Amino acid sequence: DSDYYAESCNDLATVYEKQRKWEKAEHLYLESKKILENKAGKESVDYSITCFNLTMLYEMQNRYLEAEPLMIDLNKNYLKQIDLKFINLSEKEKEEYYQDFAGYFQVFNHCATR
Repeated sequence: DSDYYAESCNDLATVYEKQRKWEKAEHLYLESKKILENKAGKESVDYSITCFNLTMLYEMQNRYLEAEPLMIDLNKNYLKQIDLKFINLSEKEKEEYYQDFAGYFQVFNHCATR
């Protein structure tokens, strides 16, 4: 099943990234991104996670021009998810949701100020 393959690509890419095998990691993140975009769409959580991981890989290598468009798309996706889900959450759930997304926005701001 392509979902499991995409997830496995993302997981293995993370291992390669930690080993500083940048090219192998990038290839697998891109493979996962392509599968998830075609199968689940750009608004899926799994697609966002893979794009975030790819963005972090680019950022670690000071490849900010490649990271920037991914981060802009991710921010749009996150804001859309917040708009769709936030209204139905309790105050406690809203706080937890905010905490989950706060890290992504901090990374975006970090990338944007470079």
